[in-house]
Amino acid sequence: MLLVYSFCVGVRFYYVLVMQSHTEYFYQQALMINSNDGYFYAQGARDILQDKLQTPSSPTNEWLSKITAFVVRCTPFSLEQIMLYLPGFLGALSVFPIMLLAYRSGFYASVCAGVISGIGVSYYNRTMFGYYDTDMLVIVLALSVLVFSVFLWNRWNFILFALLLVLSAFSLLYYPSLRYVFLGYLGILCCVGIFKKENEFKILVLGFGVVILWGIFYPNFLGVWVLLGITFGILQKNQKILKVLFWVLLGGFLGVLLFWFFPYLQNSVYWTMQTNKNTEGLHYLGVVSTISEMSSLAWQSFVYRISGHWILFVLGLCGIILGIFKDKRLILVTPLLILGAFAYFKGMRYTIYAVPILALGLGILWGEFLKYIFIKDSKIFKIFRHCFACVLLVASFYPHLKHIQNYLVAPVLNAKEAEILSQIPYEYGNKALSWWDYGYAIGYYARLESFSNGGKNDEARNYLVSLALSSKEEKISYNIAQLILANQSLEELIRQENLTSDEELLGFLRQDLKFSYSGDLYVILPLRMLEIFSVIEGFSKIDVFSGKIFPKGVFLVSRSQNGSQINFKGGVVLDIKSGRVQTQDSELTLKAFYDSKTTTIFDEKSHLIALKAPNKKVILCEQDYLESFFLKGIFGKLEGFSKILENSQMIVLKFKKERE
Repeated sequence: MLLVYSFCVGVRFYYVLVMQSHTEYFYQQALMINSNDGYFYAQGARDILQDKLQTPSSPTNEWLSKITAFVVRCTPFSLEQIMLYLPGFLGALSVFPIMLLAYRSGFYASVCAGVISGIGVSYYNRTMFGYYDTDMLVIVLALSVLVFSVFLWNRWNFILFALLLVLSAFSLLYYPSLRYVFLGYLGILCCVGIFKKENEFKILVLGFGVVILWGIFYPNFLGVWVLLGITFGILQKNQKILKVLFWVLLGGFLGVLLFWFFPYLQNSVYWTMQTNKNTEGLHYLGVVSTISEMSSLAWQSFVYRISGHWILFVLGLCGIILGIFKDKRLILVTPLLILGAFAYFKGMRYTIYAVPILALGLGILWGEFLKYIFIKDSKIFKIFRHCFACVLLVASFYPHLKHIQNYLVAPVLNAKEAEILSQIPYEYGNKALSWWDYGYAIGYYARLESFSNGGKNDEARNYLVSLALSSKEEKISYNIAQLILANQSLEELIRQENLTSDEELLGFLRQDLKFSYSGDLYVILPLRMLEIFSVIEGFSKIDVFSGKIFPKGVFLVSRSQNGSQINFKGGVVLDIKSGRVQTQDSELTLKAFYDSKTTTIFDEKSHLIALKAPNKKVILCEQDYLESFFLKGIFGKLEGFSKILENSQMIVLKFKKERE
């Protein structure tokens, strides 16, 4: 187990070694992290280390922040170094529970299952060095609770029982969404408990059920529920009381499914993924449908992310069925398998739940297969058997190792961006306006309160940010900045002013408005935001009263350049010498190409222009985009905002409380 764990950690260093040549991603002597949400927990850990527990927006109560701060205090490494390496060292712990589950099928089964569970494509992506997020322990905790439940299925051990309840409680505190997996475990145990007469099994179900069901609704009292669950061990010999309590628990479990779980799932945006309508009767573009990790997957991508290849996927599925047939306790893996299958319809992030289960299935299949080949008791057959087993293992590992070699994701920010953010003057109460992808990073480096971030990216906020950044009327952007500083929501504004249409709303925002507020607002414009500006603009291309979607204009950012030819998404090619724009079905002419020093005119009648951004990217867009707040912030002058910091990667604007 230790060797397999060391191997799974060791291969993760490949990413760090390759990134050593990219000095632009090193800040404070450490490679920067590649998870947007990671900066949320980083801010909490930093505030714990600096004893700034009073900061209202800091996640100092998050368990990942507490664990990180503890590790920093117990080791000679900096916070930035721990943030980089902790995901790999904790994420690879998944090999231990999986190898314990596979050990009955032999040595090679355990090795195969352990290695793939630690480096499987999707699992590696979310536990690689730098992916600082709660995912590093989610699967480890889910598998550990599974292993304890399997061990207690037929053999009672009071110490393991107590550890199971404590671990379950900690898991719910660390990552509350594990309750869905644990409800699956509990449902299976309840069904089995109907037919099993052993008191010990009923104690297992009762103790686990108390922690899970009551922990869902009253998490602040989890310690009490753990103690209550442990006391069921005292009732081991009282069969009558245990039987009554078991049926009470079963009824409670069914009630939770009918009146809480199914209604919650049906109404969840993760299930519908449609344009949402809030309680005020306003229409917004749904957030979830624009997040790549929540998008549906093609079948090939689905099986690749889970098993590395469709053949290994099918073999792993066959292996897990075989494993359940040989040991009915392994039926407990089905909640993880079902949640992983959910990824095919509702988002690739769920594939990590299926990775260790299909790895277990593949290990079991190879282990059982090897029991029936080269079984003659001779030295030569033993050598053949071991060689053949090694070939099987290498073939099973190869797709995942190849993925690790090719998967070189860039950090969220680079050193230049972090440096600019850290130079923004800090004062308590100051706020930042940017797209939500960068909200947590802004909070970490600039210590500003972000209006929109990974935890505050609801539809109404995204509409306001999108409207502020894409509006071609600066007064609208200026008034939205005032709204943000005044802590007033769009719904409150509409209700107070009795606005009934999109025209009335935009007309109101065009007026000379005055709000009461304090503090300063900084608008953060990373140049990398050009890549997603078309997506950002889409959130305000909607009539919030009727739900009507407005068309977006042409806005493309260059992907590569070959001489005078610049390539864009969708096969669009621009020749900056002739001004010709070649699309898949037509040829257009550019009006003008704007460089930092020169302007080249091609066709005055055309509505298309191209311009080179400070980060050397070329933008191909319709001319009226030059009036958008975002491009004026980069290239032009704004009356209500002053440019205070800039380099080739980021621009920072400060809101002027009095417009010029």
